[in-house]
Amino acid sequence: MKSASLKPSIENFFKKRAYVKAKGKEIKVTFYNHPYQNILKPLYQSVSAEMRKAGYSPRFSWLNGRPIKIDFK
Repeated sequence: MKSASLKPSIENFFKKRAYVKAKGKEIKVTFYNHPYQNILKPLYQSVSAEMRKAGYSPRFSWLNGRPIKIDFK
């Protein structure tokens, strides 16, 4: 029963709009005034570095080999 009540919260958490721009050699994703930016920013701020540390390439083939940079403003 609890999972049913959590579903709207989780959907609202991820259904926020973002500005996406191919900038140079990276794809920049910017969230403006996200209600959970204080939680998300530390998790996504260094996502490329964390991927490298885990042994994964931060570059995505379907994005022409560009990494994604996520920012919150």
